[in-house]
Amino acid sequence: MKRLSEREHLRAEYEAYLHRQRGLADGTVGNSLYYGERFLTFHFGEKLGDLNAITPEDIVAFLCQLKAGANARRCKALPSHLRSLFKFLFWSGKTKRDLAQSLPRVATASAHLPR
Repeated sequence: MKRLSEREHLRAEYEAYLHRQRGLADGTVGNSLYYGERFLTFHFGEKLGDLNAITPEDIVAFLCQLKAGANARRCKALPSHLRSLFKFLFWSGKTKRDLAQSLPRVATASAHLPR
């Protein structure tokens, strides 16, 4: 039986968290895993480094890189997927601070006008 790498183990834990703790649909879980993997690769390469070394500036650099790409319009939910990753990392004790708070909220059009 193959032993999981640190990165694979983290992915399996994150996937279980998304399903069990958050109750997310398979499609949402898949997107969250995809963007989580992309961020980790952007920051660490193929291995898993010190998660506490991630800074808000690293997150902004990643978002800027993706927004500059050809599929920038498809990344509307990207901050939500990354926020989920950083909530998991903090919730599970893998990071000392909650980096989810450093991600911007995506503005949405309101169906109701304020009074």
